[in-house]
Amino acid sequence: MKIQVLAVGKPKDVFVKKQSESYLQRLGMGLSAGVDFLPDFSRGKGAIKAIELESKSLLKAISPRDHVILLDEKGVSLSSESFSDRLFLQLKETPGKIVFVIGGPFGVGEEVHLRSNEKLSLSSMTMTHEMCLLFLCEQIYRAAMIKQNSPYHHK
Repeated sequence: MKIQVLAVGKPKDVFVKKQSESYLQRLGMGLSAGVDFLPDFSRGKGAIKAIELESKSLLKAISPRDHVILLDEKGVSLSSESFSDRLFLQLKETPGKIVFVIGGPFGVGEEVHLRSNEKLSLSSMTMTHEMCLLFLCEQIYRAAMIKQNSPYHHK
């Protein structure tokens, strides 16, 4: 797998999970991508403990060779075309995987922020983690379609 999405917590909505995975399965261009759902510790643990446990889980799933893109509201905001250009450039330059990280409801710990190579904002609006997952997977698929000059992405 060359592109990996690490998401804390499984979507409760089956449609969101299936559609997100569907976008990644249709990539083509010899690209392989997938979503790995990590445990959500937000219930009953408190924010600090949840962030600590989820961050450990995230860091354990990341290799030193990976390029990590943390989804963060304070990250850079890109057009779909710019995202496509950056993604495909990074795919050429990264010896490991491109790993997109979607943290839990309370966010991620400082260690995850420090391990991240870049931070990406999908919107200045707040959205659920489920919608974030769906939107990210669609944008990864759109990036591949832009690279292929597909009519999926209309200019």
